Amino acid sequence: MGYSSGIKPQVNLGASLMLEPSQTFLLGILIGVIAIAAFMMIRKYLTTVAKLNDIEAKRGIFKNHFYQFLDLFPVGILGLSQSGEILIRNYSVKSLTGLETQGLKDIRELNCFTEAQLEWLIFQIQQPGPNKEMSMQIKTAAGAKSLLVSVNVPAERDPELPAAYILIQDQTKEKSMSGLLRQQNKIEKMNRMSVGVIHELKNPLSSIQGYIQMLDQRLDDPNFVKLAMSVLPAEIDRMMGLVDNLLKYAKPSALKKERFKLRPLVEDVGRFFRVEMTARRIQLMLEIEDEVVYFNINGLRQVLVNVLLNAVEAMPAGGQIEVTSKKERNLILLQIQDHGAGMTEEELEQILEPYFTTKENGSGMGIPVSHQIITELGGRLMFDSALGVGTTVTIEIPSIEDEME
Repeated sequence: MGYSSGIKPQVNLGASLMLEPSQTFLLGILIGVIAIAAFMMIRKYLTTVAKLNDIEAKRGIFKNHFYQFLDLFPVGILGLSQSGEILIRNYSVKSLTGLETQGLKDIRELNCFTEAQLEWLIFQIQQPGPNKEMSMQIKTAAGAKSLLVSVNVPAERDPELPAAYILIQDQTKEKSMSGLLRQQNKIEKMNRMSVGVIHELKNPLSSIQGYIQMLDQRLDDPNFVKLAMSVLPAEIDRMMGLVDNLLKYAKPSALKKERFKLRPLVEDVGRFFRVEMTARRIQLMLEIEDEVVYFNINGLRQVLVNVLLNAVEAMPAGGQIEVTSKKERNLILLQIQDHGAGMTEEELEQILEPYFTTKENGSGMGIPVSHQIITELGGRLMFDSALGVGTTVTIEIPSIEDEME
């Protein structure tokens, strides 16, 4: 019987870790790949962070534009919670009431109104329904004022938006009944516009908020990051475009007139739609007189683009669009006629209202902005339409002889 000496054989660790040249080469490649992957991940992270910072900066710019837009209204606008907390205010509230509104937090702090007037306002902001109006007399440092105060409470409430809106209009200088009626119509339009602005902006803002909240948790998901980086800038551009259109409508810039030939401009706009019309099997027929007009060329171009876009989208089955011009006394009449779906009398009456649209994805601002441009230039924009027959848009342009007199 043999016995073990109890001595274990020694192991040379250095020798056991020795790698073959081929193994060393592969290990080097592996380490290099890992280093490159880490570098790419860090670079993608830094790029994502930079894009997020850019989006935040654009959101700040948009917010400033939005409040600038509200401050353009000559009507005082207050957005309130159901309890009376002030969530939105514009500069006209201060100019109309004489109050320093920046620090105001609650409607009860509007001490320019009497207790009875405040009680009426507090009661009305809790009652859903159409406009409720009351003429109110107040005293300011500038003297007594007569205000028309309108309260609107949307029937469908959204927790992310004000529960009620108060609009304040100065009636002091209104002397006649016709003047009062015009002011009331303005208030109703401003009311629809202010509510429409907020609701139009809600969808892109909600989309941006959702993506930003998820980005922090899913930065390691390249597909989600790629999707977010394509969606977020588009949503920002969408909001900026909306605000830009609204600013153009509320405060149009001065339009400089110049001499130019009408036909080349119409032909140029027609070429812009050539691909779209071909795809939809639409033929564009032009019969334009070789007239020289005295107008703003870019303003008229924008109007033609808006009108032709509506005509094309009204004809999903194809057909023909005719653009003609003729001279009548001191006017040049430019007409765009489609043979599409047409409009009802009710739709025709609302076509110049901001945010009114019959299209699923329409903004409702193309025609109001076009009307504003033509009116600013001393022309007229008119519509004739019949359901199932089509629509004719007529642009009245003063002749150059009449303009230069």
